Amino acid sequence: MTEATLGDECLRTETGESYVGHLDHSVSGTKCQEWSESVPRDHSYDDITYFADYEKNEEAIIHDVVNYCRNPSILSFHDVHPWCFTVDPGIPDKFAKEYCNIPRCKSKYVIGCFLSRVEVQKAMQNVIVS
Repeated sequence: MTEATLGDECLRTETGESYVGHLDHSVSGTKCQEWSESVPRDHSYDDITYFADYEKNEEAIIHDVVNYCRNPSILSFHDVHPWCFTVDPGIPDKFAKEYCNIPRCKSKYVIGCFLSRVEVQKAMQNVIVS
């Protein structure tokens, strides 16, 4: 996986549950199905509250997610990586859920890890007190 600059188009967490970028195809290059649609894949991911888009904007609706790769959460369960349902009807349903190739954000410090005392001191030296 490659790295990208900080922004919505990269993963900020290990599982990408906060990803709200615009990638709309899976690792195989297959177009993703719109989350608001149930054809060709019938699914239960039709509630905006399952998506990070809602956490970012409580006025978001399921149509705002379009067909973007996501890692939706049902009952606080996330998959291991953002994914989507593919639109190719020739792919059997058991293979219709594919992961997406989203780069990790470049960051000196990984979110959720423990920093050493020296790393914390170095980071604090960069904080400007006003």
